[in-house]
Amino acid sequence: MTHETIIYGMIDAGELELETLNPHHARNLEILATLPETDASPALVRDMFHVAPAAATHRSQVIHFAGSFESLETQWEAWLDKFEALLRRLYWFGAVIHLDSELFEGDYRYEWVVSDKAFDECLFGDELKPINDWEFTGGPRLFEA
Repeated sequence: MTHETIIYGMIDAGELELETLNPHHARNLEILATLPETDASPALVRDMFHVAPAAATHRSQVIHFAGSFESLETQWEAWLDKFEALLRRLYWFGAVIHLDSELFEGDYRYEWVVSDKAFDECLFGDELKPINDWEFTGGPRLFEA
């Protein structure tokens, strides 16, 4: 018997009404478009991600994602590495993943929040820089049988 793992979450890329963020949002769309259509296991692919349309946007650009996997917990650390590699290319302020596990019979929450330094560099720096410094909470990052 196989076990299903469902993950879902969102990346908050900040407020649309701030002129300084508009280039960031366009760049995020470009980066998401470069994700592969297929990927070696554990897969992190383009079609997992979607940006909320203008009709569903009050202020923030919200990138949401989801997937259903077979026993992803056995490769969870590798999937998180891929996800964090994506975060290092994007412009964002917070991210959340929910992992629903049949194998480990539980729901787990993971959260990334941009550090104050990275936030200031992103908003007030002279050049467009992706976020690469954050605080992480949640877990576990490694599931062991």
